[in-house]
Amino acid sequence: TEDVSIVTVVGAGMRHTVGVSGKVFSQLGDHGVNVLAIAQGSSEVSISLVVDSRDTEIAVKALHELIIK
Repeated sequence: TEDVSIVTVVGAGMRHTVGVSGKVFSQLGDHGVNVLAIAQGSSEVSISLVVDSRDTEIAVKALHELIIK
């Protein structure tokens, strides 16, 4: 697939925090960003999301808004 971006959410506290993935996906959905694929490392400190390249800036800003509240 062409014209996609990988956005990764990283945080040591994610490993033991219930609902992080749900909040991430809800935030992106609320901003009209469609997630094409996901991956989570075995360390559980990051979630990588593949999005259409046109949505990259929106996704990053939406996730930043979620984290910095």
